[in-house]
Amino acid sequence: MNYWEIYRECNKIKSLILEQSLTEAFQKLRLIPKLYLTGDTLTEIENFEMTYKYMLQYNINNTADTNRQQIYENLQRSLLLIIDHICYTARNISPEMSIYYAKDKGITKDLQLDEVNTLLDQLNVFISIDELLENIPVEVREQNKVEFHHQHFNDIFNRLLIKNHLGKNEYYLYSTIFHSENFHWFDKCTLVSGLTISLLTNFDTEKFRLLAEVFLIGETQVMERALAGFILSILKFENRLSLFPNIKKELTKISTSPFFNDHFLLLALQLIKSVDTEKVSKKIQEELLPEVMKAAPKLTDKLDIENILSEFDKEDKNPDWEYFFKDSPDLYKKMEEISNLQMEGSDVFIGAFSMLKHFPFFNTLSNWLTPFYPDNDFLLNDISNHQLNGLIREFMLSLQKAPYLCNSDKYSFCFNLKNMPETQLGMMIDMFTAEIHNLEELQKEDEQLNKEHKSRSIYTQYLQDIYRFYKIFPLKKQFEDIFKSNFNLYKHSFSDILFKDFSLLKQIGEFYFIKDHYDEALEVFLLLEEKGDDTVVLLQKIAYAYQKSKKYENALSYYLKADMLESSNPWNLKKIALCYRFLKDYHNSLKYYKEAEQIEPDNLYIQVYIGHTYVDLKEYEKALTYYYKVEYLAPENIKLLRPIAWISLATGRLDDAENYYKKIPETEKSKYDLINLGHLYWCKGKKEVASDYYLKALFEKNAEVELVEKSILEDAELLFSLGADPSDLPLMIDYLKYKVLNKDI
Repeated sequence: MNYWEIYRECNKIKSLILEQSLTEAFQKLRLIPKLYLTGDTLTEIENFEMTYKYMLQYNINNTADTNRQQIYENLQRSLLLIIDHICYTARNISPEMSIYYAKDKGITKDLQLDEVNTLLDQLNVFISIDELLENIPVEVREQNKVEFHHQHFNDIFNRLLIKNHLGKNEYYLYSTIFHSENFHWFDKCTLVSGLTISLLTNFDTEKFRLLAEVFLIGETQVMERALAGFILSILKFENRLSLFPNIKKELTKISTSPFFNDHFLLLALQLIKSVDTEKVSKKIQEELLPEVMKAAPKLTDKLDIENILSEFDKEDKNPDWEYFFKDSPDLYKKMEEISNLQMEGSDVFIGAFSMLKHFPFFNTLSNWLTPFYPDNDFLLNDISNHQLNGLIREFMLSLQKAPYLCNSDKYSFCFNLKNMPETQLGMMIDMFTAEIHNLEELQKEDEQLNKEHKSRSIYTQYLQDIYRFYKIFPLKKQFEDIFKSNFNLYKHSFSDILFKDFSLLKQIGEFYFIKDHYDEALEVFLLLEEKGDDTVVLLQKIAYAYQKSKKYENALSYYLKADMLESSNPWNLKKIALCYRFLKDYHNSLKYYKEAEQIEPDNLYIQVYIGHTYVDLKEYEKALTYYYKVEYLAPENIKLLRPIAWISLATGRLDDAENYYKKIPETEKSKYDLINLGHLYWCKGKKEVASDYYLKALFEKNAEVELVEKSILEDAELLFSLGADPSDLPLMIDYLKYKVLNKDI
């Protein structure tokens, strides 16, 4: 068995443990190859199985045991940790897991206290390295610092990355580093990322505790990464958290921080965006593929009724709603416009920069998670001999401040500069620097309106870095992709802590709603309703989300609730009418459209829909009255010609129908218009002209012959009533079929 086969088997056993099927779990444990089980592990499993057998027997014998639940949970907890250790062992001895397999096995051992103190001395956590080297010439000092740093930093990063559990001394090592002022912020950031990747791979309560501690230290850039790691990890391990109460205590502790709510909201929104990147990418791919729709020729399709309203319907969502965001509307739109080019929807940069990860810099795992800073020695060495060294250096200083390009892509950008001709490079740097200056000015304006802008940029860039690591890193298959999961934090078992501030949940719901994620928005809004929010706006949005999910009965129920609290709201009345129409209750639909008409008599949207509803009721004369009114008030709307033409045909006004169909430009005529023109000329006795229009629908508009046949059969009664000979019907259909099959007869 390779590692991933063992991993999947272990996951099955974990599920059995959490589902309280321990007997089956023990059975599957016996099937794990002994290669992955140490002697101590085998003994532990046997002891736990014996304990469980006694528990089962005591239960059958009705033996009282006040500690039974505690013992049972301890069994579950211990078995989960054993399974974790089996996976850890499998990683370390599986050649395909080269990140773990190739490491010095010495770094997997727990450190002794004296070893920790030696490492801290070497890392100069307590004494600045500049002080130690102050009597050495500057050139030699800088080179020594670089070599010294890489040697020891890589050691502690790799140790942190592959360790399954932080011992007491190792916790002290990393905690001391994160508290030290002599350790660079960017190295702390990289270590936090290593800690996060390690925790997502190897469950460990001590790693949770360390991430919480780092967040509470409050160092900018570092704390954001720590919170991201903590939240990603509670999402990954949600199904077992109830068995490890210390993790909930750590979350409770950080949630009491005065800056937790603001940071958590920014992170949660960015997590939603990051998942959207994948979804939108898939959606685009699917839309590029030809999609064949076999729709029945319904009356509304024939008339293209719904699209008439695009001319008038400017109020799909209620214009009275105020979205519950602390951001000002102008700031939100400004941020959206720029963010959409990156992580929002489709991450346009990931495609371009994924081709620029071949530089030696990216051969080192930690560099994928390193924040961008111009003094990075990899960058300095790369440009040291370049003729435009000074200009590039100035460019990198500006690039560091650019808020809308992630750290990983900034490195790719810089390493690629040396491949450009100098003239082109100089011009590009000048243009880009000017653009970054403009963004800086924009950022300054934003910061005056929103003090959280810097943290927002950090979360955006960092999650993009993490995204690239899991999606592009050459050895990505050695890690489980966390972005294949949904980040629905409102469903989390710790949601009572995460959303202790009611407004946070409200803003998450609003964000889903604005982004048209109606299923998620609905779930959040229903939670808000359960918590006592019964405002008209919330009821309307619940209704709207149901409507968008095509659950019209539910939507109608909530629109009616909103109407009881705020009657005579024209938007709400129109939505009630629309839902009744979707439910084919045309009389009630007309009733509510008429109520809306009393409030907004000149609203063309209402006039058109009243006309539609009269069509549904087959009261064509009344429908025409409303359509003519709209035609008079909006003569430029050619889409309105379609229902007028059809009703004229349906009521036997063949000349009027012909005139209105002629007014529809040839380029705008649909396959249904051509079919209806075929009907019209057939009723006029012009069968040859009629067949020409049917064939146009088939050959010019790609209508299927089954669609044309179905239209003729469904409208046969009308055709006969207007003069078509019933005996001609099968012959006309066969004529069209011959034409399609043989192109001639």
